Amino acid sequence: MTIFIGMDAPPGSLTLRDTAPPGDDLAHLRRVQAGDQGALRALYDAHHAGLYRFLRASLGREDAEEVLQDVFVTAWQRAGTFRGASTVSTWLYGIARNHARNRSRQVKVTWELQESDALHSPEQLDFLAALQAVRRLPTKEREVVELVSLGELSLQEAAQVLGVPLGTVKSRQHAARAKLRAELGGTP
Repeated sequence: MTIFIGMDAPPGSLTLRDTAPPGDDLAHLRRVQAGDQGALRALYDAHHAGLYRFLRASLGREDAEEVLQDVFVTAWQRAGTFRGASTVSTWLYGIARNHARNRSRQVKVTWELQESDALHSPEQLDFLAALQAVRRLPTKEREVVELVSLGELSLQEAAQVLGVPLGTVKSRQHAARAKLRAELGGTP
């Protein structure tokens, strides 16, 4: 799947703003706890695009697609463990982060263009360069960028996923932006 930036994306393709309204995540999760597969689908529909972007930045396309499925299998299996200390979205990103870390330990992620990843515009080339630059950041800074910029979480939600204070997330984001600005020569 190719990620498109802007409004020229073909129907059904993934764009940077491809997010479904979240609806009532907690109600859906409660229904998942009762075994309602339709409620799991509703959670998937609401969160898969952001989770996929987050995972793709960490793992690459093929692993991201597989790990995304693993995230929702885990959500199905562990729905009963959700205690409400965070939002459902934050809980899902925590699951995704754990799966991404486990996968990263198993395989070395490489960023190689394949024929199916045909790039059609300068914006897509810039986006790929930015993803590669993000991938080179130190892990703690990269996770903040992936959660906030690609996963579209708030700074507070990223702090919850990472289990660190909000100020730590802000300082990591600031450091990451400075490094990306220096590498990419612009204002990320």
